[in-house]
Formats: sequence, structure tokens, C-alpha cells
Amino acid sequence: MILANVKDLKSRLNRYLRLAEGGKVIVVTRRGKVIAEVHPASEQGRRSRGKRSIETVMMSLVEQGLVDLPARTGPVGLKPGIRVKNARTALELLDQMNEERKRR
Repeated sequence: MILANVKDLKSRLNRYLRLAEGGKVIVVTRRGKVIAEVHPASEQGRRSRGKRSIETVMMSLVEQGLVDLPARTGPVGLKPGIRVKNARTALELLDQMNEERKRR
């Protein structure tokens, strides 16, 4: 176990990460109080890195109760659009909008 204050950790992060990679546990302190621990990654975490899709990760977080999925889909920050029940009506509406844009 190695003690490191926040300032020292920030200035020598690469060194501490190499120590953690070698199996050491780094205990991070601020003003003499322990605030975090840096542990070596588990073998399973190292092997599966990069193999999990974003959907798999998100569903795992949902199952753990750490995140909630959005109530609606679509681009973030945009208001919900007009709901159209008939797909043909939606296509006609899009065609009309495109023609109107071309006229401008």
C-alpha cells in the first residue's frame, strides 16, 4: 500500500499508475484524510476491455440501478416532434417540407 496526496498524484500520475499496474494499491489522501484508493484492474476487466458494446455496458448499469434509461429516444436536447400514426402521412409531410425548402 502506497500513500499519495492529491497534489503528488496529479504531478506523478503515470508513475502511480505503473505501480498500480504492478499490483500495488495507492491510497489517495487530501489534507491527511483518505479519499480514494487506486487498485490494479482485475484480470477479467483487462480481458473484456474493448469487447463490450455500449448497449451491454448501459444495460449492466441499469440492472445495478446506477442509471435510468431515457423515457424517449432521439437526439438529446431536442423537443419531441410531431407524432404521426400513419407512415405514409409522415412521408408525405417530409416530401412537402423538402419541396418547400427547395423553393427558398
